[in-house]
Amino acid sequence: MTIKKADFKFDLRDPMIKILTALFLFITVGTGFSACRFGRGGKTRVELDAVYTFDAAGEVTSPMQSEFTEGVTGKLEEKLTVDGRFKVFRTHEAGVNASAEERAKKVNEDKPDILLSITTGYDPDFTASGTLIYPDIPSSEQNEASLKIAGFLQENMKAGDWSADVRYLYYKPFENDQYQIMRTETSDTEEYDYETWTILEKTRVPAVVVEQIHLSNASDSQRWSNEEGYETIAEQYYQAILEYFGMKDTRKDVQE
Repeated sequence: MTIKKADFKFDLRDPMIKILTALFLFITVGTGFSACRFGRGGKTRVELDAVYTFDAAGEVTSPMQSEFTEGVTGKLEEKLTVDGRFKVFRTHEAGVNASAEERAKKVNEDKPDILLSITTGYDPDFTASGTLIYPDIPSSEQNEASLKIAGFLQENMKAGDWSADVRYLYYKPFENDQYQIMRTETSDTEEYDYETWTILEKTRVPAVVVEQIHLSNASDSQRWSNEEGYETIAEQYYQAILEYFGMKDTRKDVQE
C-alpha cells in the first residue's frame, strides 16, 4: 500500500514517537559524550610528565634525574604512539624549564584522560629501595580514579619483581614556614588540611606521581638507568594503562 503525505500524521502524544525520540537522544548524547571523553578520532588521551628540577639560572640540577625520567617517558610515549589508540601529550619539552604550576596549566589545557608524573626520590638511607606511587589525596574529586591507576601500576611492578608501595603524600608545615613530608597508607582517608604534590593539587584529571627509583641507591640506579631499564619500566606503565582503560594488548608478538 502506498502511503500519501496526507495519510501520515506526526503526533508527539503517540507512545511510539516518544520512545523513538528518547532513543535518538540517547544515541546522540552518548556519542557526543564518548567523543568528548576520548578526544578527536576516539583516541584515549594520556599526558606524560617527566620531572626534573632546575636552579635559578634554569640549569638542570640533577642530570641523573633528568636522564632517567626522560628515558622512561620517551619509551612510554613511543609505546603509546605505536599502539595507535592513544593521543600522547607532554607537560613540557625535553630540557625545557617548566615549573610545577606551568606544567599543571598545560595539563588542564590538554584535558587528558589520565596524567602520569614520573620522578625520582632521594633518601639519606642509601639502602632505601623500591617505587613509591602517590595517588591524589582523599579530599580530591579525582581520588577514586587516581587510586585505580596507582593500583594497576603497583600490580605490574610487583609482577616484574620490583617493590612498589602506594602512599598519600602531604607537606606538613611547622615553624619558620618550613614543612616535613608526611606519608600515609591509603587506608587513612582522613582529609588533612595539608598540601600535596602541586601537579596533583592543580590539575583536574585522574593523576599519579611515581617516584620510580631512589637515586641515592647506587645499585638501583645502575640497574635501571639504562636503555634496558627504561624499556622494562615503560612496559609496566603501558600494561597498567591498558588495564585501567580495559584495553587488550594487540601487539602481534604478544598474541602469538
